Amino acid sequence: MRAALKDGKKEITMKKLLITICGRAGSKGFKNKNLKTFCGRPLVYYSLAAAGLFRESRPDVQVDICLNTDSEALAGLVAEQYPEVVYLPRCEELGGDRVPKMAVIQDSLARMEEKNGAYDYVMDLDITSPLRTAQDIKNAFELAEGREDLDLPWEKCDRVEALKAALA
Repeated sequence: MRAALKDGKKEITMKKLLITICGRAGSKGFKNKNLKTFCGRPLVYYSLAAAGLFRESRPDVQVDICLNTDSEALAGLVAEQYPEVVYLPRCEELGGDRVPKMAVIQDSLARMEEKNGAYDYVMDLDITSPLRTAQDIKNAFELAEGREDLDLPWEKCDRVEALKAALA
């Protein structure tokens, strides 16, 4: 938590974390990959469940979660199970397969900050990483929290080939 003086009194403010989930409708390499299921559940639910468990484990952090997508099907799927997730319809300029993901994350941050004010941290969770746990998110957040020189922690999954085979 951050402390500040307001009118001579100590005011405590929570750290703010924005978790972005970005999913494009038109995947060329793996058609409709963001709508696939894994072990009977939509892939996106795993990332959202892990984010929700992380949120519960850190009541000292305000965690907002947003979905930036141009897929109405994905937006509907998320809204069914996770109505608290803010849906950010993706503009056409950010929908192409050559658009860097960082541009979509920056768009998400700018739009969420318009609604909620500045964030201290931003973390993007790939939809296609169902093996990620809340502990993985906690570890990445604590790494970022403890190092001012660290701009962006990246998750790493050594089980990519096994996951691709399971989804095929």
